[in-house]
Amino acid sequence: MAIRFGFRCFWQTFKLILYLQFRSIVKWFLHKTTKLCELQRLCYADNLGSNRTKGVEYSILMSRSSVLKKINTEMSRLADEKQLTAKWIMFEKAIEATVVDKKINVKLHTDFVVAYRICLVHIYGYKQLIRLVEDQRSIAYDPNINDHQNMLKSLWEQLSDEPLTALISKQWSDIGFQGDDPSTDFRGMGFLSLNNLLYFVTTYKDPARHILMHSLHPKHGFPFAIVGINLTHLALSLLTSGNLKTHFFNSYNRLFKLEDFHKVYCYLFVTFDKLWLESRPQSVMEFSLIRDKFEKQLIDKLADNRTVLKWDPQVDTL
Repeated sequence: MAIRFGFRCFWQTFKLILYLQFRSIVKWFLHKTTKLCELQRLCYADNLGSNRTKGVEYSILMSRSSVLKKINTEMSRLADEKQLTAKWIMFEKAIEATVVDKKINVKLHTDFVVAYRICLVHIYGYKQLIRLVEDQRSIAYDPNINDHQNMLKSLWEQLSDEPLTALISKQWSDIGFQGDDPSTDFRGMGFLSLNNLLYFVTTYKDPARHILMHSLHPKHGFPFAIVGINLTHLALSLLTSGNLKTHFFNSYNRLFKLEDFHKVYCYLFVTFDKLWLESRPQSVMEFSLIRDKFEKQLIDKLADNRTVLKWDPQVDTL
């Protein structure tokens, strides 16, 4: 077994070395024939959005240039510290350093500068968004904090016309919480799950109530709030795994905001509800199966570099 494992590691390493050598030869050949570096070829190719940005990101990560390595390290640090907006000038410095390192004449290649800037904003803006979302998730819901209490009350008010009698009440099961104290359901996804739910029911109140009505079906229903919290976990997983790069790189040419993540969450809630209705499960015990099917469909969809996750609130919740 040890010999087999050792051979497998050797073979994987050998294949990687061959790939890197072959990649270097191809890059050298294309540079000689086109007079353009790899970053220029990627930025000039007719593949706007996700496909282009993913190519540029891979090129930077694989580059042996000390300049590009330094750019990646510094921009990643700023993204992790959520400083990209305050230090926007660093994008311009990164572009300047790149054109010097690659000997690009910016007077002749102005289109490269524009395209490359967008790619850098995508690449490091996505990393910053992960940090913004993770920071929200790391905040525990605290029933003793007034702002948290008010958000929970607002969630109830957006979904129900009945007055809430108390923060600990059997009424919470009416909107899909597990017990009398909804704060216990937020433990896994923290403040992020409450924020997602509240954004959805506030921004898209009628669609949210429509889905709540579906969830109350005596046979084919599901716990609205608990499913919403689970979808926060799914959205976060898709974000951190990089699957959502396709959507974000195709949707915006600016730094991504927390609200952009909330909008993806809304899309997930609406499309999950549609799949649930189509599946007509015999009980909520089928949730895991339908959830796994839903995740696979999303990953397959996002594998297409043309994908944008969008929905029409006037149509898709009917």
